[in-house]
Amino acid sequence: MASMASMKKWTAVVAAFLLFFSLANQVAPNLASASTDEPEILFESDFGNADGWVLDSTLSIVNGKLHSDSWSDYLQSAITTQSFDGSYSFQADVAAPLSSGHWNATRLIWGYQDANNYYELVLGNGSVANNAANVSLKKFVNNVEASLATDIVYGLGGKTTTLQVLSEEDGHISVNALQGDTVTNLFDRVEDQTFTSGQIGIGVRSSQIDYDNFRVVRSVEPLTAPEPPEVPVVETPTMADGNFEVQGSEIKDPSGNAYIAKGVNVNGPRWPWSRPTLPDVSAIVDNWKFNTVRVNMFPRMEHWNINNNMDLDGIVNAFTSRHVVTMLENHDFTGSYPGETGITESDGSYSMSVDELKAYWVDLATTYKDNPYVWFNIMNEPGQAGKGYSTSESIARWKEVHEEIIAAIRAIGAENIIVLDGHFYGQEGGFRNGTSDSAILSVGEELAATYDNLVFSLHMYGEWFNGQQRLANYLDEAASKGLALIIGEYGGGDSQTTNVTAAMFNEAVQRHVGRLVWAWEGEDQFDLTANTTKGGGWEVDKLDGSRPTNLSWLGSQVWDDNHNTLTLPVTLNLPVMVNGSFEDGLTGWQNWSRAELATGVGIDNSKAFKVPAGGAGGGGQFVTVKPNTTYTLTVWGKVSGAIEADTADAGFQYRPTEQSPDSEQIKFILSFDSTEWTKKEIIFTTGPSVAGANVFIWKSAEGVDLLVDNVSLAEQPPIVVNGDFEKDLDAWMNWGRLEAAAGAGIGGSKALKVTAGGAGGGGQYVTVKPNTTYKLTIWGKVSGATDADGAAAGFQYRPTEQSPDTEQIKHVLSFDSTEWTKKEVVFKTGASVAASNVFIWKNAADVDLLIDNVQLAETNETPTDPTDPTDPAEPQGIVIDSAIFRNAAGDEIEGLPASGMLSAEVTVTNHDEAQSALMVIALYDANGDIASLSYVQKTLAEGETVSFSGGFNLPANTEGYAVKVMLWNNFEDMEPLADAITL
Repeated sequence: MASMASMKKWTAVVAAFLLFFSLANQVAPNLASASTDEPEILFESDFGNADGWVLDSTLSIVNGKLHSDSWSDYLQSAITTQSFDGSYSFQADVAAPLSSGHWNATRLIWGYQDANNYYELVLGNGSVANNAANVSLKKFVNNVEASLATDIVYGLGGKTTTLQVLSEEDGHISVNALQGDTVTNLFDRVEDQTFTSGQIGIGVRSSQIDYDNFRVVRSVEPLTAPEPPEVPVVETPTMADGNFEVQGSEIKDPSGNAYIAKGVNVNGPRWPWSRPTLPDVSAIVDNWKFNTVRVNMFPRMEHWNINNNMDLDGIVNAFTSRHVVTMLENHDFTGSYPGETGITESDGSYSMSVDELKAYWVDLATTYKDNPYVWFNIMNEPGQAGKGYSTSESIARWKEVHEEIIAAIRAIGAENIIVLDGHFYGQEGGFRNGTSDSAILSVGEELAATYDNLVFSLHMYGEWFNGQQRLANYLDEAASKGLALIIGEYGGGDSQTTNVTAAMFNEAVQRHVGRLVWAWEGEDQFDLTANTTKGGGWEVDKLDGSRPTNLSWLGSQVWDDNHNTLTLPVTLNLPVMVNGSFEDGLTGWQNWSRAELATGVGIDNSKAFKVPAGGAGGGGQFVTVKPNTTYTLTVWGKVSGAIEADTADAGFQYRPTEQSPDSEQIKFILSFDSTEWTKKEIIFTTGPSVAGANVFIWKSAEGVDLLVDNVSLAEQPPIVVNGDFEKDLDAWMNWGRLEAAAGAGIGGSKALKVTAGGAGGGGQYVTVKPNTTYKLTIWGKVSGATDADGAAAGFQYRPTEQSPDTEQIKHVLSFDSTEWTKKEVVFKTGASVAASNVFIWKNAADVDLLIDNVQLAETNETPTDPTDPTDPAEPQGIVIDSAIFRNAAGDEIEGLPASGMLSAEVTVTNHDEAQSALMVIALYDANGDIASLSYVQKTLAEGETVSFSGGFNLPANTEGYAVKVMLWNNFEDMEPLADAITL
């Protein structure tokens, strides 16, 4: 599968070890009996509930399975409430992640007397290299461990396994395992008679595990493998019927017609996903109408005892007999290149040498060279720049290895299509730096001139985020070089990859570029179906050829594409970010280091994102945001102790351009240092371009936990409407000489123009809040010298509705350059605001004033305008600093509720000598009369700041009512000492 940014969902089973494999499609094992009678079932559980079990706190019933998320406690188990004796067997389906560590193991317990006396089987879930120390059959007597048998090498990780324990009344114990279609006897008739009866337990030793389909039967027959599916005798195409041919940038089928691949990645030999491919051929071809399958294979995966889908001939015959292109691919070198010698890795895997890889492909080519529908995909996603190679070195190695293998295949007379994945995990660096990033565009032309029938394959995941124009440029350049190109992998499972998938359809379909979706089985986030066990394409609710009703967003696009009903452009209607409450685990979030899901510790005992003590770490979620747009990021967080000089943060960050290094990221940060849940919020406005945007969680503080919950990122409606003037003068008032100028704005957009020949301008009334900080951003330029006259734009308002224009408070941005210039001002509004507007005006008669991209947004920045009326150089008298109004629920409000309780929290400061003040919160009815009153009389010393609160019950209908916060001298005169604040 493919990478997202520089991180793949998993690059190879060896590289990630965290992919979870569920249980739904495991073929049910046959539990044979010595007679034709059905075995006597003593106990069974499908884990629809916990009936019959006593569960440790770390285990729970999730989606009909016994589940563990824990990675810490050793003793985790579910024990039956029932005891068993005599001869019996018990079995369960187990699914666990593959891991390179050896502290991950499945536990089966029987003959259980108490927590100190029982039999136990432990089987490692990790790579085989570490399992020998972890696989054992033992007993505990008075909590003293004794080994009964060891020294087998067997791993459970990465697939579903059915485990069976046979316990005979004469004291013999046997253990069998079924993976795919292979039964393995792990321990055969080990003898021990310490416990002749007892309860049964299943559990986990410090790992993630799912158990399903548990039962105990009065039988001692071992497991038997399911019958393999019948492979019909078929006639496969031959080269005598014609071959596929690459003609420039086009692929022609054996009949000479243009061939556009519409394909899917399927399970092949030694692939860790266990679903057999052969039974699904009809659904893939007849129902979904795929014309291409890419058969995913790990040739050297025998080191993990993975033996799924081993009948490659059967797979090839089944598809090619239906004239479906069957692309064989080698997944062993994801993110790397073969060396001159083979290497045994530390986890037990083996990396073939170039000569061994060459021999592997020569063998396959010899077998299938007469079948034109078999294509050879040499290496999945090879060579990432930065892992031992510079970009140029990676491109050189990419060409060198491919050319050697292509030459060997052609030398034995195989003229089949050969497919070359791009470098940098197949994503070619997202084409961020142009051709120099791309192995295909740099040297593909040279290879295609030397060898016939080469097709180049681009994989599209995170590197192509917000990259639709980059993709268009890439595809156009490939076509101009005469290179035949397909999209060998794509998939939409989160906001980032869905963005990429939409771009892929929008650009690839119109250019007739083939495309293969990842993946048929549905073991990861790229689901073809929705609300199904795995999200696999095989789980559609209709198999009669009609459109299923349970397609995911990705599945809908693929289905419509295959059935020629796809509507372009493909658009997205997604939330800005997903799963901010973490109730769906870490779905949508990337683990950059040490991140984990914490259950029962979030707000209201919900789930939360946790970065545990012991080191720096965190994670993030890539999001799609708009340029020149205001957003609010809200995060709840807390830490477990003092963080001292270190940090524990959440925030939002992006790069100004695709080419900008991480060091130039623009960041908006919320820092947490409290041990209590704290809500923090930041308002920000994106720049004119946005690349690599993500919400992040990160701590450098090593000695504490950071917990984060309820993360939200929401777009704020613009305060200024049509600030880019693409709708001409909509929402703008023309005060004289104002017009919309097409093609005169930034980048050839529209702009607002105040023409030469006299003074003039315009404006737009806007709604802003009192006591609130805003940033005004405007781009402008003039056509010539303005001399002593002005050309300006800005924001202005009156302190009260009765204030004359002469008392307007203004924040002005002046323009005198003939080049586009961006100017900004940060200001805070006063205690009350009336008739606020954004204005544009010039007195300079002989020049044009051009304005574009006007934005006004709330901000957390410090005011920069010295004319800010709320921060005068020498404040005078008593000032109302702030007034916060709340409803009966305690929520902060900006408008008068229809009924219920209303309260206000008010802060005032005396900037003069000591004086008495009456602080009043008053409710005025529709006639302007005071209906309710709350007040405090106090003498304020010079420089003293005081806070007070008050409130009252509102009438049943508050239409026409108003609430005011006021400072009076006394009740007799009611002389105002400061401007009132009105709700």
